[in-house]
Amino acid sequence: MTAASPGRLTRSTSLRDHPELVAVVVVASVIALIAIRYLVVDRLEIDASTSYMAGAFVGLLIAQFIRRLCDWYGVE
Repeated sequence: MTAASPGRLTRSTSLRDHPELVAVVVVASVIALIAIRYLVVDRLEIDASTSYMAGAFVGLLIAQFIRRLCDWYGVE
């Protein structure tokens, strides 16, 4: 929240003003990367090139999640 005028607060649209969103994004990214490493490489025993493709796909999913979370929260 930022002060627009005396006595009134407006919601900030800058991601820097919302550390809770940054924390959610970092935690979700770390969990997703660990899950991909465990599921794709260790459990399914898939070669490195396929695991990179799976990692890229998960990266796109994370980016979409971040975008929707920020849109829902009203942050650019």
